[in-house]
Amino acid sequence: MLTLYDKDQCPFCWRVRIVLHQLRLAVDRRAHDDSRWQAVWPPLTEYGTVPVLVAATQVLTDSRVILEYLNDEHGGLLPSSAESRAHAREVWCYADAGLGPAVRDLVFERRDREPEHVDPAVIDDAAARWASAMPVLNDLLGDRDWFGGTCGIADYAVVTRFGLAMAYEMPEPGLSAELASWTERMFARDEVVATAPRIVRQWLERQR
Repeated sequence: MLTLYDKDQCPFCWRVRIVLHQLRLAVDRRAHDDSRWQAVWPPLTEYGTVPVLVAATQVLTDSRVILEYLNDEHGGLLPSSAESRAHAREVWCYADAGLGPAVRDLVFERRDREPEHVDPAVIDDAAARWASAMPVLNDLLGDRDWFGGTCGIADYAVVTRFGLAMAYEMPEPGLSAELASWTERMFARDEVVATAPRIVRQWLERQR
């Protein structure tokens, strides 16, 4: 049995949940703010953040390390060739460095605020950075069905950013046909939907 300390809307936690679900691994999921665990997980990590995965006597405290560990243990999350693995990792990095800041600013500005208290300048800036990232993302996808050749960590890294962006009403950047098709396929996948934050599942319901 694995134990995961996580946060519903954290994209890094969502990725770990996706992979655990995809690999069909039994996991005891514990919310970071549950009073039963609030004194348990912080001493496990120097970063003071989740996800934290406890696997037997091993404690893993960074989502990248967790996902690489799960790939090493079970396989299938990264491509087989060194070249393809490097490309998948480039996508993974871009999801965090290129997409992450814009989504974070959007979420932090909208979350738990009434519309009249949201700063439109922050939203406009986030939307501009999001839109500027789409051509780069399109180039990274190219003519592939999946960023990693087969659906895996690279795709999960991107879709967790997309899900939160859409749920928090990121202004539509206009997606290429390839990216739009990829997005539709990703949000049809059980491991993505079943583990999604509540606000993302609500957004998906509205799209139906």
